[in-house]
Amino acid sequence: MSKKCLLTIIGLWLSFQLHAQLNTAFQSQLTFPGKTLANLWGYTDSLNREFALVGTTTGMSIVNVTNPTTPVLLFNISGVNSQWREVKTHGKYAYVTTEGGGGLQIVNLSYLPDSAPSKLWTGNGAIAGLSRIHALHIDNGFVYLYGCRDTVGSNLFNGAALICSLSDPWNPNFVGHTSTGVSTTVDYIHDGEVVDNKFYGGHIYAGKFSIYDVTNKAAPVLINKQTTPNAFCHNTWTNNARTVLFTTDEVSNSYLGSYNISDPNNIVFLDKIQSQNPGSGSIIHNTYQLNDYCITSYYRDGFTIVDVTRPSNMILTGWYDTSPLSGNGFNGAWGVYPYFPSGNIAVSDMENGLFMIAPTYTRGCYLEGIVTDTLTGLSIAGATVQIVSTTASDVSVASGEYKTGLAAAGTYSVIVTKAGYETKTINNVVLTNGVLTTLNVQLSTPKISISGTVYSATGLPISAATVRIESATAGSFSALCNSSGQWTINSVYQANYSFYAGKWGSITKCVPATFNTINTTRTDTLGVGFYDDFTFVTSWKPSNNAKRGKWVRAKPIGTTYLNPNDANPASDYFDDFTNWCYVTGNNGGSYNFDDVDNGYVNLNSPAFNLSTYTEPYINYARWVFIEPGSNDSVLFRLTKSGVTVNMETFTAASSGQSVWQYVSLRVKDYFGSLGSMRFSVYARDNAPEHAIESALDKFSITEGPSPGIANPNYNVSRLSNGAAYAGDVFPNPANNMLNIRITGEIDTDNPVTITIYDVNGKVLLQRNGEQAKTVIRIAVESLSAGLYMVRVASGEKVFTSRFMKQ
Repeated sequence: MSKKCLLTIIGLWLSFQLHAQLNTAFQSQLTFPGKTLANLWGYTDSLNREFALVGTTTGMSIVNVTNPTTPVLLFNISGVNSQWREVKTHGKYAYVTTEGGGGLQIVNLSYLPDSAPSKLWTGNGAIAGLSRIHALHIDNGFVYLYGCRDTVGSNLFNGAALICSLSDPWNPNFVGHTSTGVSTTVDYIHDGEVVDNKFYGGHIYAGKFSIYDVTNKAAPVLINKQTTPNAFCHNTWTNNARTVLFTTDEVSNSYLGSYNISDPNNIVFLDKIQSQNPGSGSIIHNTYQLNDYCITSYYRDGFTIVDVTRPSNMILTGWYDTSPLSGNGFNGAWGVYPYFPSGNIAVSDMENGLFMIAPTYTRGCYLEGIVTDTLTGLSIAGATVQIVSTTASDVSVASGEYKTGLAAAGTYSVIVTKAGYETKTINNVVLTNGVLTTLNVQLSTPKISISGTVYSATGLPISAATVRIESATAGSFSALCNSSGQWTINSVYQANYSFYAGKWGSITKCVPATFNTINTTRTDTLGVGFYDDFTFVTSWKPSNNAKRGKWVRAKPIGTTYLNPNDANPASDYFDDFTNWCYVTGNNGGSYNFDDVDNGYVNLNSPAFNLSTYTEPYINYARWVFIEPGSNDSVLFRLTKSGVTVNMETFTAASSGQSVWQYVSLRVKDYFGSLGSMRFSVYARDNAPEHAIESALDKFSITEGPSPGIANPNYNVSRLSNGAAYAGDVFPNPANNMLNIRITGEIDTDNPVTITIYDVNGKVLLQRNGEQAKTVIRIAVESLSAGLYMVRVASGEKVFTSRFMKQ
């Protein structure tokens, strides 16, 4: 056979100038005048000579590419005229399929480069009329034939994959097929791969890939199916570890997709990626995997090299464009073969011939992280992360996670954008080939100005009322109302807050409040009356002559006498709005370090007029500790017109100490007539000196008794900032579900009782015998918006916390 042919070899320099490329180098181009190329494969003989087996419209051409810069056409193996041809090898044989008919062409490559005998095999047994075959794959001595039809054009077994033994490579033997159940649309397999008795089929018309167990070739078992990104699955290929499957969808604007198939019964989509021209409409064709790179023919975009080391973050690291065309259309690179021992890649371009390309395999620079809200710490979905001056970008998913990267190492800026958040730019991000760079990003909402007006229940504005908003993440901000009851706070984060408003002579208000660009103003009304849980600094006046232990408004720091926190309380009374109270000394340390020492301390309330009341009660929560054996005392007193009476008197012998207790006392039991009065707490350390402590919280005056929580047997363990070190609750504010996190003192081996109270001490929800866990979830959708307390108790161990319900 003459080796002369009509061919043109275009010079290296000219081709380099004509074709776009990355990490690839042009070696040669061989044209086939009058022919259109289809797919191709490769063959290497025992002398390490490399041959490209190129499908053409008239058959299969064998090209010696041992010298990739000077390819030599050896033979044109004639076949039925057809645009479609697929080639694979087994040992020293090539197998060629075509949509043109005639069956399976078998070519003996043993005699190369001198000759290549061939024959047609039209099946045996149940497929004796085999004619048209779209594609094929060969594994472990079996050939799998796809899209087969008989001589009259009927789909064999509804287009199922046929399985034939190659124990005699020259004479295949039909042994079985995949499912044939319903229709050609469902069962037709267009292409696929088989490895380790697992078959991965591309159901192009059903838009899925399938996984079969083909251990029994006569009766393959379907394991699972999965829809692909563009729902037009053309081909499939696995990674070396057989844990990831890659797919292509042969439609406009299509993707290379990746899936975790470690458990075929639980397939997980990982990622998808386009060519170097994303969004152009270009069409992907066939992908193959080599050493964690996917080498993929991409029609008008030539072929691409994608680093799939991290299959959930595939990075385009190389390409070569063989076609002057772009966008949508079935032109350009039909097939690519990356498995020559030399490392050279052969590409069959439909119009422009055979290309030999030298690749430089480069690992990607991986950039990954999580985008969260600065204030809430919650994940942000839909944030765009863009590596500046590149096309590399990703959009964060529900978990806040993003994954992107690029081929070129360097120092970059990264910009993160999301509607409703301030754009964030991170400079000097160093990206290195083969290295994962983790960049977690926090986004903040733009700051806003907020304002409002506070009125009395009488309808008049309240001058000099204090307003405060608090958020564990957004911070705390305060303002004082002007003479018109108006207040303004500038430059606050958009967030969910706890809103407080109060003034002596009004009932303090605490409600959840959301401030954002839509909600920037509010109007609040405060009830007339007397309530003070020391959320705000009011006009309570300490007086004293003691050396230490003076009254201070503080978040208490517990001190120990015999039992934990039995001298100074570790927390304020739990069923009010905030963590503040008045306490005698608060410097921590030993129980006798900052107690009332050598004298008295007195705490006087502002004046209150009870003349409008019928049956007033004074209510308060109090803490008392007097060291046993002392002659010290703590007095809770009421003063009217210069006359002072003791409402409660505590000595060392008194019960009810070292625990917060709530009391509600009838005023007329102490004064027969009503009018202007003051309340006070007087603590005195007499010689010889002993330890003495007291605290006051949740002072109020009500018409009739206040239920509160009488004798709650409550000894909360909280840090000075109010956070429970035995546990906490989240989210706060809560919506329909409250999470109770148990960390320290509560024994998670024992059951606990969970109780939720309103601010008046009324039990709203209770769960007994709840098995303690690190986090317990409890539904609170039945609660109205407002402030609540949750108490978790296991035996004598207790912690409580406040939470807001939105």
